[in-house]
Amino acid sequence: MTRRRNDGWDGESGGLFGAYALGGPALAGLYGAARSTRDGGGGLGDLGDAPIGSDPWLRSEIGAALRRVPALIGSEIQVEVREMNVTLRGQVAGEALVATALQTAKEVPGVGRVHSELGWPSGRGAL
Repeated sequence: MTRRRNDGWDGESGGLFGAYALGGPALAGLYGAARSTRDGGGGLGDLGDAPIGSDPWLRSEIGAALRRVPALIGSEIQVEVREMNVTLRGQVAGEALVATALQTAKEVPGVGRVHSELGWPSGRGAL
């Protein structure tokens, strides 16, 4: 089975090359920008030998997908994965962004069901 350390955000020297190989200059640029602006901690860190398709791997992939959506930047979304079923918790800027976050998570290969426990400033709940 193919194994992977994490989503490429671990700061290792091969991460930028991997980002470039997978997504070309655009992904490499995002990798470099995120790497230069993060201040350590708060991420998943080293996933060790988490196999592709495992719950920790899916959590990492979903988190990376959510970080790539400009409208969700600044949102406080926690991702929980259990047996390929996903729960999104936290706060987004508005009700419409709940649907954006749910759709983004659903598009990650290997995800089963996606449940929302996301809230927004004027309300709480799922669409």
